[in-house]
Amino acid sequence: MPQTDIDRLLEGPLEEVLKQFDGKRIHALENRAMLRIFLCTLGGIFIVIPALLSFDFPACLLVTAVLVLVVWLCTSRIPKDLLYGFKTEVVPVILQTLADSTSYDPLMHISEEEFNESQLFARPDIYSGMDYIEGVAGKAHFRCSYIHALEEREERVTETDINGNIRTRTETRTYTIFAGLFFSADCNKYFDGRTMVIPASFFNKPLFGSRSLVRMENPEFNREFVVKSSDQVEARYLITPAMMERLMELKKRFGDYRLSFTDGRVRIALPGWRNYLAPDIKRAIDRTQAEMIYKRLAAFIGIIDDLDLNTRIWTKGIPPEREAVNR
Repeated sequence: MPQTDIDRLLEGPLEEVLKQFDGKRIHALENRAMLRIFLCTLGGIFIVIPALLSFDFPACLLVTAVLVLVVWLCTSRIPKDLLYGFKTEVVPVILQTLADSTSYDPLMHISEEEFNESQLFARPDIYSGMDYIEGVAGKAHFRCSYIHALEEREERVTETDINGNIRTRTETRTYTIFAGLFFSADCNKYFDGRTMVIPASFFNKPLFGSRSLVRMENPEFNREFVVKSSDQVEARYLITPAMMERLMELKKRFGDYRLSFTDGRVRIALPGWRNYLAPDIKRAIDRTQAEMIYKRLAAFIGIIDDLDLNTRIWTKGIPPEREAVNR
């Protein structure tokens, strides 16, 4: 979207909305400041009075410190109503300038079934997410959201008590499989197999058997990525020399990521990006923050152009089930 169109948007339908949200932000910060002042005053009273009356001063000090810490941390969070309101009123307007037939729900996420279909990670035990976006950019249908996937592992823990006795118990611990933006788009080529592109730093032989590994022709690409596929020929059909260059450029922009060609779609897992559509409450909610949100949205929707997914191969068009979405 040209800069002049962004200016027109921010000086038009969004200008008054941003002013209203900034007013709410200022009000929220003022309330937080008053609450903290009251809390510190109350904490001081709890410390001074016990000292004057010879109460258990260390215990009172500990209780006061814990109370102050808990309330301070709670008041440091962005007010949920301000965050939700910004996302539902501002983000959809910006999103419509970048893609067609868009829909956005801050409380929804990519399905766990699709996450598993990508075969990029182990199946999670705990799965959640937010900021679900769906739309059509050119001829490519896409959807994405923030995902937090975790697995639970039972581990044996050995402890030694004060008498030197050793005891072993089983403890369930939770580990993050993936936390970041999960992006899924129609592929511009037909394929039947499964092909994964993983950063070379994440290569794990037990997970990726040697018979499924595909050695590509670009030495620089091979230093950056490992390719695993169910079909060697199909992998080279999908990951052409031009595609290798695009994938390396994508890494320069986003850092390490994982990508798969599965079930007719390209799926990309980009670590990070938590609350990437939320405003910074410490700063004025103005056109600068709106432009920041726009650039973030443009960056990952731009992946479709980065990977040239709108260049249809063998006249592959929009799937029939997506034609209605594109109207």
